[in-house]
Amino acid sequence: MLSGFIELSSGQIFTIKWKGYDEIIKLTLNELAGLSPKATSKNLINRLKSHIPPQGFNERYEMGWGFIDSLEHKTICRRLEVCSLCDDEQQLFWAAVERGYSKLLQSCDEYMHLQPQYVKDLLDFKTGTGLTN
Repeated sequence: MLSGFIELSSGQIFTIKWKGYDEIIKLTLNELAGLSPKATSKNLINRLKSHIPPQGFNERYEMGWGFIDSLEHKTICRRLEVCSLCDDEQQLFWAAVERGYSKLLQSCDEYMHLQPQYVKDLLDFKTGTGLTN
């Protein structure tokens, strides 16, 4: 079941299974960490981290479409609204996704357990060449 949602600036919503959603967010975070410190946004990094379960997460709090963050005592829905990010953060987000996609193509499982096709689908969706949901 599709349970991870990434809303683009165009208003379209990219959907993916929750594990794929989490992996795309992790990929983006990994790539943001590799960008120049001046280019990164702590707000963006914190926002992305809040969309995936924290380290040491207890699986009993997993619901697929979201999870219970026991540290924050709230339910987190797997929906990232890229459209609500400022322009600079949107550019950083997409630059990180593109860098991660390139690395996935080069080294695949050695880099991360995420199928490159999922990231390609997201990038195609962003440019309007992918399937619409």
